[in-house]
Amino acid sequence: MRKGWLLFAGGGAAGLLGGSLAARFRDDQRRLMTLLLAGGRMAETTCGPVEYAVAGDGPAVFISPGSGGGYDQGLYIAALFRPLRQRFICVSRPGYLRTPLSVGRTPAEQADAYVALLDALGVSRAAIVAHSTGGPAALQFALRHPDRCWGLVLASAVTHPVPLSPLLRRAQSLWLGSDFFPWLLNRAGERVVLSWNGIDAELLARIRRDPGKMGLLRGIFKRDVTASLRRPGMLNDLEQVAALPDHALGLIGVPMLVIHSPTDPVVPFSQAEALALKVPGARLLEVPEGGHLCLVTHRELIAPQVLSFFEEHAPENTVLSSEPPQAQ
Repeated sequence: MRKGWLLFAGGGAAGLLGGSLAARFRDDQRRLMTLLLAGGRMAETTCGPVEYAVAGDGPAVFISPGSGGGYDQGLYIAALFRPLRQRFICVSRPGYLRTPLSVGRTPAEQADAYVALLDALGVSRAAIVAHSTGGPAALQFALRHPDRCWGLVLASAVTHPVPLSPLLRRAQSLWLGSDFFPWLLNRAGERVVLSWNGIDAELLARIRRDPGKMGLLRGIFKRDVTASLRRPGMLNDLEQVAALPDHALGLIGVPMLVIHSPTDPVVPFSQAEALALKVPGARLLEVPEGGHLCLVTHRELIAPQVLSFFEEHAPENTVLSSEPPQAQ
């Protein structure tokens, strides 16, 4: 009898816990969905509808975000460079949030979509900051449209093929099939998720003493509760980075700053070294730790150098006209 009551009580507790988690998940999802819809704008371009947001004022800087690829991630990256003396254009890459994958599957097509968005906004030239899987499109932007690009900053960026095993591909597909599981893991296992990105326990302890930096780090991972809105883009990224064409890197003629850490477990540091050797005049900033997210973990080291890069290379005028009204 006692065993039966214990089983009953345990089952009831599990049910309450499960119900509580489900309620928290729904609340988080509803809140973030509302914020995403309110924060993004839609532009009709020659390549199709593109979602974006703008922060700051000054010379135009385009942000090509990494895996997760929404404009929201771009806004968190832009926030690393406060005070915002540049006009950061944060895009949802094709397949992410409200930008359909049909706008551009390949890095070359995505680069053309970037230019189409600049045209829609009346911007003549822009620098581009790329993180992780946003790197290939940024390279193509500089190669295909050098007259529209005044600088290129690559942070922990993919620049050469990154082959993935069939098992990892299947796991990623299953992972992205539900919004709940990524949300649960990021709530219950934040340390595990960050360790996968090269942030060890000692570094994480230091970062947690800096609420601003920790907030930016967590903000980049807010996409977990809206994984289904990012699934087409993330699966497409897996295909694209595994079979990248041979970029004619030596032909890139725009100023370039390459930022990478040898402790990056996601994108090998050797990619940054090879890129810096191939591109004339490219400068490599080696960050001693921080892994794949060194742009955030070592903000105090990196941000001043990026801002100095912007100030050195920004043209006097990058705007053709005032921003036209956009359809929501």
